[in-house]
Amino acid sequence: MDPKRARQVRSVTEAFHAFVYFSQPVLASYEAVGITHPRMAYFGPRSAPMGEVAASVVAATFYNFNPVKVAEHIPRVWTLVSPSELVERRLQAVGEHLPAILGESADPASIAEAVELARWAVDSCRFEGRPLAGAHAEIEPPEDPLTALWHYVSVLREHRGDGHVMALQVHDLDAMECLVFRRPDVETSESYRRSRGWGEDEWAQARERLIERGYIHGADVTAQGHEVRESVESMTDQLAIGPWTELGEEEIERFLSLMRPMNEAAKQVVQTTPLGSAMLRR
Repeated sequence: MDPKRARQVRSVTEAFHAFVYFSQPVLASYEAVGITHPRMAYFGPRSAPMGEVAASVVAATFYNFNPVKVAEHIPRVWTLVSPSELVERRLQAVGEHLPAILGESADPASIAEAVELARWAVDSCRFEGRPLAGAHAEIEPPEDPLTALWHYVSVLREHRGDGHVMALQVHDLDAMECLVFRRPDVETSESYRRSRGWGEDEWAQARERLIERGYIHGADVTAQGHEVRESVESMTDQLAIGPWTELGEEEIERFLSLMRPMNEAAKQVVQTTPLGSAMLRR
């Protein structure tokens, strides 16, 4: 099976998962327990499946955030709400607000079929060296079919993400370099810098390192840089294809067709910010 099939799966599931980071109703649901800062609303719910982990663990697994900024919110968030309660609150928010976002694309029959295929893929995952995916896989799947689908897609998303971190490490791209390298144009690069909490000087130094290695020139990725970037993505695909080989080509194609309308609907929320749009173009 062509490993790029894993990249196709990502393209039709990323917005479906990522809407939780951009949906104002979801973010408002966290405010009821005192989570009012945007970064805490990201660090807390995403890391909660791992339990009361330290800031260093969150910084290591999330990879591209400034550890100093992570420490401003972790472990403080655990004094406001327990990880298990936050996991439940997140799933509850998904169940309450995802249907309205998806609208007519949330066809019950399609959801039921997609759930079975996604569950099959998750059951075929191996979680060695994948802390975020392994932790998410331990969550009891919700009874509501749409929320269950979101849960399984999230496990698969973290499975790919954990593998992407491995690929970045192999290619010696650090927490800042991987972001500058992704989109070196000034506007997007600045959005990444601010959202991940890095300082201007250290960000500029990361850019200089990439220039010295011949990966970027000004606001553009060089030919050598494109080769390296594709190598990173190809390795990520290779590390993510495992569970999909258990399904087969026909099942993957069916899953893509089922998820595509729902993902397109979710994009309308994710694309409300420049950062969300840039994320989907990776």
